[in-house]
Amino acid sequence: MTGNAVMVLPDRSNKLTVVSPFIYPQTALIDPALTDSVPSHITAATGMDTFCHAAESFITRRATQHTRQAAADAMGRTLEFLPRAVADGSDQEARDQMAYACLQAGYSLANAGVILVHGLAHAVGARARIPHGVANTVCLLPVMRLAAERNPTLMAELAEPLGVPADVIGAPERAQAAVGVIERLVDQVGLPTTLREVGVECSWLPDVAAATLSNTRVVQNSPVQPNVTELTSLLKAIY
Repeated sequence: MTGNAVMVLPDRSNKLTVVSPFIYPQTALIDPALTDSVPSHITAATGMDTFCHAAESFITRRATQHTRQAAADAMGRTLEFLPRAVADGSDQEARDQMAYACLQAGYSLANAGVILVHGLAHAVGARARIPHGVANTVCLLPVMRLAAERNPTLMAELAEPLGVPADVIGAPERAQAAVGVIERLVDQVGLPTTLREVGVECSWLPDVAAATLSNTRVVQNSPVQPNVTELTSLLKAIY
C-alpha cells in the first residue's frame, strides 16, 4: 500500500526509512485469512501499529481532508475490533475489519506521514530489537500527552473520530479525553508501556532522543517539536 521501506542501521542506533514511488506495488491484495493463525501478542502489536499510523497521520502537518477520512475510519475500526481480535483470533469479523483498518491507515500514512511516535519507536526498536508495534505502543501515549498539553486545539480534533462524546467541550478537555480513549485501548491489548519492560537501558535515553531528532522528516511533520533535553525527560518519564 505504501512507498516506504525500513531498515536498521548497522550500528543499531536508529532505523532508516526509504520512501520512493518505485516501492509502490501496482496491485495490493489484502487477505484477512492470512492473519487467522497470528498469535495474540503479534495481533496486538501489529494492530497498535495500525492505530499509530492512523492517529499520527491524522495530526501531521501534511494531513488533508482526504487522508483524515481514511485515518478516522481506521481508528474507529481499530478501537472496536482490535480488542476482539486480540481476545479471540478466530473472530472472523474482527480479522476482516482490522485488515481493512490497516489498509486505510496505510493510505493515510503514505500521504500524510507520521510524527514523533514513530521517530522514537524507530530509535528504541533499533537498539532494543523489539517488534515495531511494541515500540510504537510504548512511545504512543507520552507523545500524545505532550501534544495534548502543547497543542490542545489540534489534539482536540482527534476526539470525534475516537468517539469522545459531544458534551465534552473545550479544546483542552477534548484533547485529554482523546488521550483517555487511547489509554484504554493500550490497556485492552496488554502490551508493555514502559521502556524498562522492553529491555531499554536508562543510559541509552539521551542517544535515543538525539537519534529521534535527527529524523528531520518526522520531526518537521509533528505538531509538537521538543528539544533533546525535553525528549530525554519524556523518555525518563516512561522508563
